[in-house]
Amino acid sequence: MKISPDYYTPSQVAGLYSIKKDTLLFYDRIGLFCPDVRAANGYRLYSSSSLAELEAILSLKDLGFSLSDIKSIISGNSLQAFLNLLQKESRAAEEKIRTLRMRQRVCSSLHSRISRAIGKKESELYAEYFPPVSICTLAVENTSEETSTELWDRTYYELLAKAGRTKISNAGSIIPLEKARRGNPFYVSHLYAVTAEKTHEQIPAGDYAYMYFYGPYENVASRYSHFFSLLEEHSLTASGDIFEELIVDTRITRRPEEFITQIRVRVTG
Repeated sequence: MKISPDYYTPSQVAGLYSIKKDTLLFYDRIGLFCPDVRAANGYRLYSSSSLAELEAILSLKDLGFSLSDIKSIISGNSLQAFLNLLQKESRAAEEKIRTLRMRQRVCSSLHSRISRAIGKKESELYAEYFPPVSICTLAVENTSEETSTELWDRTYYELLAKAGRTKISNAGSIIPLEKARRGNPFYVSHLYAVTAEKTHEQIPAGDYAYMYFYGPYENVASRYSHFFSLLEEHSLTASGDIFEELIVDTRITRRPEEFITQIRVRVTG
């Protein structure tokens, strides 16, 4: 069969637009973009004038329109219907951008926290000003003087549901200062999650003393006496709750020796 220069085979069209030949066959099957010539032996040909329609289809697809919406547009829906679809896709694009920006903020926050932690010496006291940090909190329903692992985990999963898993960069425990000072850092009043969105709850800005501990979480409790000893040695007075943050935990690594926990408390002195 001799092919007119005004017609293209599926392979030629696919090559012109960098798409798969199967894509053209699929478009034909669903009635979205059909060949102008269909021979008895199944041979398909597309006219050069019909390629403008394919360009429109591919452009709309790049904008995020579904194939069903594109089919409606190509079939000759009203201009107002097309404007409505454009508005719909514009809103969808805005939501995707918002989600990507939030994901970027979470990744940046997590990278910053881990990089900061691995650059500090273990069990050494540091003191500096911290800006406010947006958090989401959830009370722990304690029935004893020690928060069990099971209760902590259950509260943590409830916190994820409340805050939104994709918005969280780090999580931790809020421990009453007097409980920890009396040797009971396993009593947790609230769990908190550092979020990528601004919230009405915050770790307040102020001067904080903090310390990093490495290894299994079970070892952290024994370090609190060292923490309080260093506060006294540096004439720093703790006030408010203790924020115990899991910088690196099972969400990041399965190696307990790589876990990093930060404890910090507001100080004066």
